[in-house]
Amino acid sequence: MNVSSTALFRSLYGDFSLAAFEMAPDRTHLAMWQGDLTSDEPLLTRVQSACTTGTALGAIICECRDQVAKAVSTIAKEGRGLFLYLDEEARGHGMREKVNGMVEMNHGASTVTAYTGRGLPADRRTYDDVAPILAHLNTTKLLRAITNNPAKISALSLSGYEITERVAIEVEPTELTRDYLLTKKSDFGHLLTLVDN
Repeated sequence: MNVSSTALFRSLYGDFSLAAFEMAPDRTHLAMWQGDLTSDEPLLTRVQSACTTGTALGAIICECRDQVAKAVSTIAKEGRGLFLYLDEEARGHGMREKVNGMVEMNHGASTVTAYTGRGLPADRRTYDDVAPILAHLNTTKLLRAITNNPAKISALSLSGYEITERVAIEVEPTELTRDYLLTKKSDFGHLLTLVDN
């Protein structure tokens, strides 16, 4: 793991510390935080997988951009917390497969069958890189996880971190995101209350 220096990062949500973690030549994650990460108090933490189409290009078929805004603004409001932006585009499949998957979705595939229909796993993320980053930052082992995804809670718990609270991060469904959110709920068990199966 190659770690950058820590920079002052001035954002729409306030000033943060920012560092990059190169885990492999083709995989670099970002960590941004406020406050003392080493305090014994449970640490508000968001693990967010990259979504370039949503956060940079303005896609309206997912809630990724809104989740980033909600998570980072929540951390800024509390004045202490950690936001990890993982280089795991398209549930770990990468940008090329994401665009190929979009072609399938244009023809009616879900965000699961767009991959599984082409012989790929529905989700290849493992979150194995999270624990080394937390260890490098010397964070407390007590986390308040901002997530709807049970797989993230399980991965953090298996890595030796105690989830003292799950902080929901739901976004109001739209006509375009409803099916996407239903797939997350039905196929991945996401803890969502604003959409019905």
